[in-house]
This record gives sequence, C-alpha cells and structure tokens, in this order.
Amino acid sequence: MATFAGTPQAAVRITSLSILVYDYIVTIPSEIRLYKRQKSFCKPSLACVFFVLARYVGLFYICWVSYVFFGTGWSDARCGQLAPVGAVLRGIVSTISATVFIWRTWAIWGKNRYIWMTMTLVLIPVSVFSYAPGLAQVPVVVNGGCTAVSKDNGPLSHKWTFALVNLCFDTMACVLGSIPLVRNVRQGASHVSGILLTDGLGYFIIAVATQTLNLSFLLSTDRSKQGTMLTLQTVITAILAQRIITSLSERTSSVNSSQHDSRSRSLSGTRNRARSRSRSLSNWRARAPGMPIHGFVPGSHAGTGSEDCEPGGTNPIEMIKVEVEVTTETLRSAGDGFYAPGGHRGYGGDHKITYAA
Repeated sequence: MATFAGTPQAAVRITSLSILVYDYIVTIPSEIRLYKRQKSFCKPSLACVFFVLARYVGLFYICWVSYVFFGTGWSDARCGQLAPVGAVLRGIVSTISATVFIWRTWAIWGKNRYIWMTMTLVLIPVSVFSYAPGLAQVPVVVNGGCTAVSKDNGPLSHKWTFALVNLCFDTMACVLGSIPLVRNVRQGASHVSGILLTDGLGYFIIAVATQTLNLSFLLSTDRSKQGTMLTLQTVITAILAQRIITSLSERTSSVNSSQHDSRSRSLSGTRNRARSRSRSLSNWRARAPGMPIHGFVPGSHAGTGSEDCEPGGTNPIEMIKVEVEVTTETLRSAGDGFYAPGGHRGYGGDHKITYAA
C-alpha cells in the first residue's frame, strides 16, 4: 500500500468545497431568474440545460471526491473502484465547460455554422484528453482516504495533458469570442458587447490562471503533489460555466426588454400624434363641407382666395402630407424590430447576441 502525506491536498479540497458551496448560495437568485425566463418548464432553453448540468454535475463531483478522499478504511481494491468515478465526473465537467464556451462563441457570432463546426471538431481531442488520463491512473490510499496518480504509461495517461488541451481550447474560445465584440465596440454600435467583452476576458483570465497552476502541479516530479490543484481547477471550471450562462442570459434579456420598451414608447407617441392630426383634419372638414380637395393648391388661390386656408390655420394639403409622413413613420418604427442596431438587417452585434437568451 503506497502512502504519503495528504495535508496539502486535503486543504485544497476543503477550500474547493467551500468555494463551490458559497458560490451556489450567492447565485441562487440568478438561478431562479433563469428558470423564470423559460417559456416552458418541460422545454427549457439550451442555456438552462447547460446551466443545470454545469451547476449540479460540478456539485456532485466535489461531494463525491471529498467523500472518497476524506473517507477512512478504503482498501486498494475498493479505491480502484471509486477513483475512476471521480475521473469521469471531472471529464464531464470539463466537457460541459467546453460546450458552454462553444455555445457562447456561437451565439456571439450570430449562429455562424462554421464557428460551430470548427469548435466542435476541436472539442473531440479535448474530450479524449479529458477522460483518458482519469481512466488510466493508479489508485492510491492516502492516510486511509482514496486518491489516484497518473500511470505515466503514454501521452493519454498523463494528467498534465488534460490541463494543457483545456488551456488551449479556452484560449481559442476567448479569442474567437472576442473578435466580433471588439469590432462592435470599436464601431460604437453596441454597449452590451463591451460588457460581454469585459466579462469574457475576466472569465478567461481566471480560467488561464487556474489551468496554468494546475498544469504546473501536474508536471511536478513529486507524485504526491500532482493532483493538488486538480479539484480546485475543476470547481472553478464549473463555476465559470455557470457564470457565463447567467451573465449572457441576463444581459440579453435586459437588452431585449429595453429595446421593446423603447419601440413601444416610439409607436405610442407616433400614434398619438397621428390621431391628433387626424382630429384636426376632421374638424377642418366639418367646418368646410363640400370643398373640393383639388381647389387647395399650396401657393395658389381658388375662388375668392379666402377659402384656401383658415385664417391663421394650416393648409389642408399640408396636413394630408403630414398624415402620410406620420403613417410612414409608424410603419418604419414597427419595422425597426427586424433590424439590428448596427444598421444592417440581422447583422448587428447585439441582435446576434440575443439569440443566446
């Protein structure tokens, strides 16, 4: 039976569990708001499905590995049965996080199928290196608790390859997702793009820091230190996946609501002005029944000349023109919902992002 001091790993695992539980408590309101935005409980959105998976698979993972690690009296045979379960859960969390990055990037690019296909192809090797090292490992009993170390029996058995491929994937997702956001911000066409860009860079910095720290420990020659940061990195990955979903969903929901309110106020004001001018025209017609409309030509006089316009009033031909302009303005305002803020039909930055809500 191989044994070594497990104090550093124990401290990190307790810290990881504390961080995840704290984040779970403070994000309960965001979770409730996300559920309320669903059109049907039986048919949740893709964002809601990803959120639930990242949240509860990550929570189950940290609970499972803590139970196995802090348990006592595990035999080598029993440890060999329990350790792969934690490895599979860790691979699932990694896959969910990578899928969320794909979903975010795809949404920002306006459902661009080439972006989706490219990142999905890259996800294949990421998934392979996420599961293989966890399954190809040696179970070890540490002070009565169960953990595992790499077999060092080929590239797929090294846990550091898991951290490396995920680091590369996160970098690619951050770069691709930032390109359209930077373009929108530079053009001044999108306020929410600047917010999403800041959020994305923040997530990227945290992900890179934890992946790099985990990679440095996994590359250590001291096998007792290799898995020290592995649990913390997985927990941070699960938290980032949740935060990406709730942030993107709430931002787009807020933008959609403000745009809808703005269009509603614009249409309401336009209709009120149209009704007011229509009443004015009706009042004029009531005061001058039977007057032929062709008798009123701006700048000319028919009949006696005093019949063209009311004293101090408005020429009825001009009122009719205003009525036509109001109608045109109403139709144009109603059609604004089909155009993105960038001025091109269906290609503005914020309009693309609303697909993700």
